[in-house]
Amino acid sequence: MAHVLTWTQHLDEVTSADFLRDRLAPGRVDGLVEAISDIRAANEEARRIANVKTAHGLSESKTWMWVACIPQGVVEALEAVEPGIMQNQRKFYRWLRVHPEWQTAKYQSACIG
Repeated sequence: MAHVLTWTQHLDEVTSADFLRDRLAPGRVDGLVEAISDIRAANEEARRIANVKTAHGLSESKTWMWVACIPQGVVEALEAVEPGIMQNQRKFYRWLRVHPEWQTAKYQSACIG
């Protein structure tokens, strides 16, 4: 019996850095993932120095903070498979939790089930 992937499993597979790494020009994904990792480390250090409790979403000062750096092609794949995912916090953060390679800050969201 063949294993059939759910839409979320398929979406998780095709939007992972590992999947893209195998299909794009050598070094293209690695450079992006490394840059995002550097941003995440800098955000965490800034958060530690400033003694801020949250590093994502709407901050205590009512300014928005960056949570992810997602390539346009990945965003287009997300929207093609699950229209509106970028506007649905529960779905977006569920997907982002599975893909820490695109996160620019560590976070905990009450939206994640």
